[in-house]
Parts: sequence; C-alpha cells; structure tokens
Amino acid sequence: MLYLASRSPRRNELLARLDIPFRALDLDVPEIRGADESPLAYVRRVALDKARAGLARV
Repeated sequence: MLYLASRSPRRNELLARLDIPFRALDLDVPEIRGADESPLAYVRRVALDKARAGLARV
C-alpha cells in the first residue's frame, strides 16, 4: 500500500489510472517557504514534515 501525503487531485488521478493501490492522507502540514529558505531546503523540509506526519497516522 502506498500512502500519499498530498492533496493533489492530479496525483490521486494518476495513481488510480495506473491501478496502484494507495491511500491519500489528509495531513495538515504547512507548505510555506521561509524568507531565507532555499528552494531545495524548502522541498526537503516539507517532504520530511509530511513523512513524519504520515508515519504518525499510519
């Protein structure tokens, strides 16, 4: 089972079309980039925050 930590309807649609079993988790993870945060640091932080929040829910 794949757990999707995203609210993107496009990702849900893509996984469904590929017949990949998944569960979309409704996580409350802020996706706001800090003023001094590089794009890479932002993506890493949000990915880790979502992974941690998702792990706590599964």
